[in-house]
Amino acid sequence: MNHDLVPQDEVYSRISRLKKQMHEFGADIAILRHGPDLYYFTGTLQDGHLVVPLEGEPVYFVWRSFERAKAESPLSEIVKIKNFSELEKRVKEIFSRCQRGTLWTTLDAIPYKTVQFYGERLFPGFEILDCTHFIRTIRAIKSPWEIDKIRGACRIIDNAMEKVREWLRPGVDELAITARLECFLRENGHQGQLQMRNSLVGALPMTQVLTGPHGAIPSFTLTPAGGPGVSPTMGVGAGTRSILVGDPVSVDIGGFFQGYLGDETRIFSLGPLKSPLNDAFEVCITLMERLERELRPGVRAGAIYDIALNHMESTPFLKNFMGYSEKVQFVGHGLGVEIDEYPFISIGNDMTLESGMVVALEPKLVFSGLGIVGIEDTFLITDLGAERLTLFPRGPILIQ
Repeated sequence: MNHDLVPQDEVYSRISRLKKQMHEFGADIAILRHGPDLYYFTGTLQDGHLVVPLEGEPVYFVWRSFERAKAESPLSEIVKIKNFSELEKRVKEIFSRCQRGTLWTTLDAIPYKTVQFYGERLFPGFEILDCTHFIRTIRAIKSPWEIDKIRGACRIIDNAMEKVREWLRPGVDELAITARLECFLRENGHQGQLQMRNSLVGALPMTQVLTGPHGAIPSFTLTPAGGPGVSPTMGVGAGTRSILVGDPVSVDIGGFFQGYLGDETRIFSLGPLKSPLNDAFEVCITLMERLERELRPGVRAGAIYDIALNHMESTPFLKNFMGYSEKVQFVGHGLGVEIDEYPFISIGNDMTLESGMVVALEPKLVFSGLGIVGIEDTFLITDLGAERLTLFPRGPILIQ
């Protein structure tokens, strides 16, 4: 296996921050089971349960694959289990001193029966509380090691966008471009899907190529664009529509590099965009330039959304902002291991931006019957302001 493994100091630094939160908010034990959380705190994604006591070493109880967990995770305590009964036995052997207290787990992502098992069989008498917010807060601040991976993802996206410029021709359909694009991404190390914590299906396609009116079709995803997909079983993303002259072609790529994601959207067009799409796109560019100046430590995330909304109120396109018939109330999101991490640049969000956060801003305008225009870039928040990580020209990218 040719993986860039998560360094030991990365993993133990993350666990140390979790324990600090546990101490501050009164938790005695945390159990993590959600896949991206397991990867973040162990350095591998194997079928298991990570138990983190406030005092003492964390223990990763692994069913499958124990061998890979041992090879990929730098944790010192990895215990092989065969089933839930053995998990109960081994937990009670190792944590017999824990009689009662507060148990943390991620109630947003763990099945109810598993939570019952934790409370009734592993740690009876413990009060179970949700630690999702604390986990996501810890993950919001990226280390230099993580930022390096996100930079790699963004470079791959930029290269993929250059390929799209070559492939777009009249009569080519969305799926054909999608297939070539996803092949390119896979050849450059993409995992093949985007982990999305709040998605109905848990993961999304790595690209979204939508032409003309397809860009205005809503879907189950909490995103400004949906697309028809190829079937109601996954009604999102590209369909079979062919690209026509004057269409806006929205290409949204969730790039991946060694565990971490970047996000970028560009609008391509065969010839000039139809009215009013060209004017609308210029509004998106102006708004993006305004918002990226606001990405700095100490700024409230919701205040940036308010700036975006106020800006749109001074244009003819407020009704088209971030959706048409079904709008979303955000203009950006954090990203890292998952595509929807803290902070959300959303209405009423009081989270304060900090240095080390990575944010994708995506001001977009949706027009029924015409499609979607807009832009998305990934930024690193630093003490000096925002550093743009996705560098492909903002466009619109006209194909003659």
